Amino acid sequence: ISDEQDVRAFDGLLTKSRLTARNILGVEQTRSLPMMELIVHPPKFLPETSLSNMRQTLLLLDRPSVKDFPSPGAHRQGKLTATNESLRGWQADASGKQENFWELFQSGLLYCAVPLTVEDQSIQAEELLKLVLTATVFTGQVYAALNCLDEVLNIRIRINNTNNILLKGMTSSNGTEAQPCLIPDVEVVKYRSAGDLEAGAAADIAEKIFREICKRFNVSLERTDSDLLKEQLDEAVKHALLGV
Repeated sequence: ISDEQDVRAFDGLLTKSRLTARNILGVEQTRSLPMMELIVHPPKFLPETSLSNMRQTLLLLDRPSVKDFPSPGAHRQGKLTATNESLRGWQADASGKQENFWELFQSGLLYCAVPLTVEDQSIQAEELLKLVLTATVFTGQVYAALNCLDEVLNIRIRINNTNNILLKGMTSSNGTEAQPCLIPDVEVVKYRSAGDLEAGAAADIAEKIFREICKRFNVSLERTDSDLLKEQLDEAVKHALLGV
């Protein structure tokens, strides 16, 4: 059962974290260009733990590790810092430019903002799928490591600034021409425990989230597309290809 006061407090922390992301990534990126957000919280605040313990917990994660979250890739440099109430992480490119932002609060809120690559008013399904899968696997690891195994997590994935944006690379086999998204933001919400995600549900949840995103982008997946998608997700988790 959710604690309404804690849920309102999570909303306040989310607002703060979004402002930090905007200051780091830029107003244009956060308000005008396609960007994926991951927002996760338990039904109520986690038992109090020190930031140093949280940091050590995060540094022990693997598949994906902290440096591979939120966007796996050996070319990226993962960073981790602390505030008075949270741990903040990001990845930088070879020049040191910050490419994304995430924050985990002691209370249990996890927020992440990832700008998406845009070409010709389009975003790529492959990039988005990998981000969604990484997000669900990382979520399971984080909350399991924080001894929040059984509580049902509120897991939200949003794609912001999607109006007139195409999703390419997952075209259905019926040959219909791709249509742009007609809504300003896409949001999918799922409820699962970290125990479920760690026990093998991460790929299933990632598939469901991605298929719902495809629908919002007017991309209709054929059965063969869905079967292939499920197979790719299972293999990625099984062989820990997230960091490749």
